[in-house]
Amino acid sequence: MWITRKNDGGQILNIAKETSYDKYKSPLGSEWAIGTLDQIDSLSFNTFRSISKPQFSIGKKFVVHLIEDDIYLSIEFKSWSSGKKGGF
Repeated sequence: MWITRKNDGGQILNIAKETSYDKYKSPLGSEWAIGTLDQIDSLSFNTFRSISKPQFSIGKKFVVHLIEDDIYLSIEFKSWSSGKKGGF
């Protein structure tokens, strides 16, 4: 799993499995929930875009499940670039 973002103004993707993002599926191989690891038993997981619009993700706490390895990680976005810049 290599989460990145291209300079086309789009959302995050798993560059290890996809060459461009799919608004409804990316990043492939992961599922996301808003919350923290200590809430894991009560979280509902879905695609990244279905739980949050990227530009409104700053400051939210997420748990990402890396499906293939069955690993859960805590993520918080501190910034999200606009204007066709790929930063996050």
